[in-house]
Amino acid sequence: MKVGIFTGNHTQTETGIGNYIFNLIHEIKTFSGELSVIRHPNGYDYNIQNQIIPYTISSAGMMVWSCAVSAQKHLFSDLDIVHSPTLALFPIKPHEKYVLTVHDIIFKKFPQYIPKGTVRHTKLFFSHNLAIADKILADSESTMKDLIKIYHVQKDKIVIIPAAADQIYRQLSENDIQKITSKYSLFSPFILYVGTIEPRKNISMILESFSFCLKQFPEYELVIAGKKGWYYEEIFQRLEKLHIQKKVRFLGYVPLSDLPGLYNAADLFIYPSQYEGFGIPPLEAMQCGTPIITSNTSSLPEVVGDGGIMINPNDPIALANEIKKLLKDS
Repeated sequence: MKVGIFTGNHTQTETGIGNYIFNLIHEIKTFSGELSVIRHPNGYDYNIQNQIIPYTISSAGMMVWSCAVSAQKHLFSDLDIVHSPTLALFPIKPHEKYVLTVHDIIFKKFPQYIPKGTVRHTKLFFSHNLAIADKILADSESTMKDLIKIYHVQKDKIVIIPAAADQIYRQLSENDIQKITSKYSLFSPFILYVGTIEPRKNISMILESFSFCLKQFPEYELVIAGKKGWYYEEIFQRLEKLHIQKKVRFLGYVPLSDLPGLYNAADLFIYPSQYEGFGIPPLEAMQCGTPIITSNTSSLPEVVGDGGIMINPNDPIALANEIKKLLKDS
């Protein structure tokens, strides 16, 4: 079978969908002899033989790119099936056999949390793509229920395929952990958050809850690993208002190879996100044996099951109380 994957302008260094695409391609290559990548000129080079780059200007965003793809679908007409696991949504059905992955519908439920251009593009083509797709893959039961309730998609058109954490996330030796703590100069016990710095991830509440805990646990630091996303200014304003700058470390983007060490070194991982199509970081932390606190909303109860603590993502006191409880529990 000749499989084509729309990768758009995503890169391997991105979190979330970028990693999803990278690993999807890697796994498909293990059992399929013929795989094609259909990508934006600025997208990641996946180092496979068949890469199709429909003509478009290199500065074009995803909406312009998806329109260009629709106009040049003859470029991949010899493929047996094409799959879009990205926000590349098409005005014309790109192939007679078209599979669409829906990770979440944040643009519909929480549009205030993402860039306006992404909201406009997705709203313009999303319903149309649900209709023209031959099959829809959802990361979670939560996403499937949203598609059925909000967009009235027939249940038998949707297949749930949960995500998984990579095998690199495991319990490490003390020596391996020490290499990472030394690399990032983490010499105090710490609480960890991993993810993009953006409003949906609820980092402002993390800061507030952590400030409540410092009187009882002054030796702790809060470590935030992740690149800046969008609308993050309020987060740093909150940090200043709480006067805890010296107790909070922003590491920026951390290479995937270093994340297992960070998870292992942390005494606690917190992830009180407002909404997730499938929250991978709690799963990564769990595989590393690190206690976690996450939200009781969207897909996160599916991800965590009975393996972690869940709280209301709008209750900083509840988060602070659970942090203190876990830090005292050997």
